[in-house]
Amino acid sequence: MIEWVANFCLVFLGISLIVTYTAVRLNWLKWHIAAVSGYGSSAIFLFLYAVLKRTPAASSLVIGLGMGLLFTAAAVTIGIFFRANSQA
Repeated sequence: MIEWVANFCLVFLGISLIVTYTAVRLNWLKWHIAAVSGYGSSAIFLFLYAVLKRTPAASSLVIGLGMGLLFTAAAVTIGIFFRANSQA
């Protein structure tokens, strides 16, 4: 049962990153607001995933914060790049 919940955390992580990218790309939010909210949700979902995979709490926290930052920074950077280089 735990495996299904852990997999749903990864699904929600993916949805969070897609929404963050889309919000930046389509200029729904200012990029820094989208980055902070995207980072928060990504860090939470990665932390929960690591905890559900029985990783120690300290390691789960580092995984959530570190990888959440990397994934969100990539989504925001790509969104800014394509917003600046769009034809519309």
